[in-house]
Amino acid sequence: MRAAILALAALLACARVGGARGDDDDEREVRVAGEPMTDEQQARLLDHARAGGLLWWRLPGAEGPRCEAWRLVPDPADRERGRLLFVADPTPADLSSGPEGHVPEDTTEDRPEPAPSASSSSPSTALLASSPPLPVIKNFAAWPLFPAPDPPAPSDSPDLVPALGSPTLQLAYRLAEGHLTLTAPELERPVDAPPGEQKALGHALTCVFTGVSLTGPAGTPGRLILAARERFFFAEAACEEAGFADDPPGPDELRAVGCAGALADPATRARLERPPAKDAPNAAPRLHRARALHHLRRGSDGVLVCDAWRNRPEPAAGHGRLEHRGRDERGRFVRSYAYDVGPGYLTLQGPAEYRRVRVDGRPTDVVRASSCLVTRDVLAVGPTAIDLGGGERWYLSRRACDEARIAGAAAPVAAAPLLVSACE
Repeated sequence: MRAAILALAALLACARVGGARGDDDDEREVRVAGEPMTDEQQARLLDHARAGGLLWWRLPGAEGPRCEAWRLVPDPADRERGRLLFVADPTPADLSSGPEGHVPEDTTEDRPEPAPSASSSSPSTALLASSPPLPVIKNFAAWPLFPAPDPPAPSDSPDLVPALGSPTLQLAYRLAEGHLTLTAPELERPVDAPPGEQKALGHALTCVFTGVSLTGPAGTPGRLILAARERFFFAEAACEEAGFADDPPGPDELRAVGCAGALADPATRARLERPPAKDAPNAAPRLHRARALHHLRRGSDGVLVCDAWRNRPEPAAGHGRLEHRGRDERGRFVRSYAYDVGPGYLTLQGPAEYRRVRVDGRPTDVVRASSCLVTRDVLAVGPTAIDLGGGERWYLSRRACDEARIAGAAAPVAAAPLLVSACE
C-alpha cells in the first residue's frame, strides 16, 4: 500500500493535462475534474497577462477568507506560460490592468530559463514541455530541496553588506487544454552579499498535484483525475464577494490545477522567509527514534479518540512519513503525510489516502493526494509528547495518549483521523 501511495505522489508531480499517457506499457488517461475555461476567458487571461495584470487568490484565513494579489509575468517566447509573482502590498497602479499592449519588463537576458526537456526531473518542466511525458519516478523523495541550506556566511562579516529587498514567492503557470496549471512553488530570500552585488537563497518546494488515481488490474487502462481546487479571480472585488467553493465559477473566476497549495499556508511561508533560531526546540532526534505517534482528537460525537500513526523515518533525521491504517463506512484505508522537522518547526505535506475498491467488478486501487503544505511551531519536546503551536500535542506512546484521553485533555475536533483537518 505504501508503495502505491509513493508512486501516486510521483505520478501526480509529473502529470500532464489532457489525453492518455503510457508508463512502462501502463496506459493512463489524465483528465481534470471541472470544466475548462471558455474561449473568452482564455483570451482575457492572455490579454491580462500581457498587460502585467493581477490575479487574486482566495485563501482561507483565521478570520475568514482572504484575497492575495499575484502578478502575471508571461514568458516572452510563449504567451501561454510564465510566472505568477506574489504582490504583498498592491499600489493603486497595481490594481489597474496596465496600459493596452504593455508587456512587463521580463526578458530572457534578465532571468535566463533553460528550454524544457523531457529528460529533466523537474515536475514543472515535465508539465510545461510539449515533448513526451516523463516516466513514473519509482523512488519518490518527499522533500527533494527541503529544508533550505543555511545562509553562506554570517551577517556580521566585514566583506558583506546587509541583504536588500523582500522574499519573492512565485509559481510557474501554463494555459493548457483550457486549464490554468500552476507548478514549481518557490521562494527566494535575499542574503548578505559583497558590496555591489545582490544574492538570494532559493527554496524549491515539492510539487504534488491534488487529484485521484484509479489503477485496475494489469492490462487495464488507469485514470488520473486532477482537481481544479485553487480559486483565482480577475478582480479583487470578485474575489472578496465570491461564494462557496462548491458553487459554479463565474466569469471572473478561474479554477487552477496543480500544486499552488504548497504556498497557501502563512506559517510555511514565514518559516522559509524567517527561519527559526537554531536553538529552538527540535523534535527531529526524538521523532527519528519513535516507532509511532499518537494523536488525540475529539470526534464529531464528542468522544475523545487516540489515533495511532506509524512512523517511517528516512535515513536522515528530520524527514519521513506518518501512516494511519483504519476502517470506515467505505472500507479499509491507509492515510499518510510526509514530514520535515527541524529547530522550532514541523511541516506536513498531504494527506495521501489509499483504498482498494471494486469498479465494474474489478479490484481497483484508488489513491487521493493533496498538495497541501502546513507548518506548525514546535514549542517543546518532552519524554512523552511533542507540543505544537495552537495547543496541539503529539504523544510518543499509547499509554501517554490514553492517560490524556481519560483526563479529558484538550484536543482538536475532527470527524476522521487527520493530522491537519483543513487539508483533506
